[in-house]
Amino acid sequence: MVSKDKYIKDPCGTLSIPYYKASRVEVPPHISIIHNKDLTPNDLIGYSDDVYFRLYHSLKDIPKKPDIGDLDLLDATDDDTEDMVNIINASYPDIRVTRQQLESIKLMDVYRSELWIKITDNYGNCVACAIGELDSEFNELSIEWVQVLPQYRRKRLGKALVTELLRRGKAIGAEFATVAGRINSPSQPVYLYRACGFDGDDIWHVLTKSTDKY
Repeated sequence: MVSKDKYIKDPCGTLSIPYYKASRVEVPPHISIIHNKDLTPNDLIGYSDDVYFRLYHSLKDIPKKPDIGDLDLLDATDDDTEDMVNIINASYPDIRVTRQQLESIKLMDVYRSELWIKITDNYGNCVACAIGELDSEFNELSIEWVQVLPQYRRKRLGKALVTELLRRGKAIGAEFATVAGRINSPSQPVYLYRACGFDGDDIWHVLTKSTDKY
């Protein structure tokens, strides 16, 4: 595990995930996580490679939240958890979360209710949602989930959610924000985050040994 001083100087280049996660999760022996600058061709032999970006935001210049027309951006409540689960699952072909998994976040010390937000249509249906977490040890806002139902994409809802999380995070003490995502995701989320002021060029490879069965 890297030192806290090293992490705070370069969060995205030091770890592939926020410090609070890395300090609590043990990487299985069949998985290697390597920064792009340290990757060699030999590292890829016998492994499958999932590639992720990790970006940084200083919170010094947060873009204005875009106009989302007659839709409403609101606090998400406990009653919205099932809708949020459904939106997340509808947004990915290969990821499935459960209500229990989302509820477990609320038991963590990084949970802040004001960082759970949603966008609803004219009938009150949840069409987009986002979740942020705040690590008070580093004053780091971590953007964890930002999902928009497929039929509501290209309407600036993602940017509205991210900029609102940045604004709220800063208001409750965050000094910087980080976000990670899969490089080859069909929705190309890296462009959304860069449009919201995130920057950096840190790339991480999650290598899974393909010859072993786990």
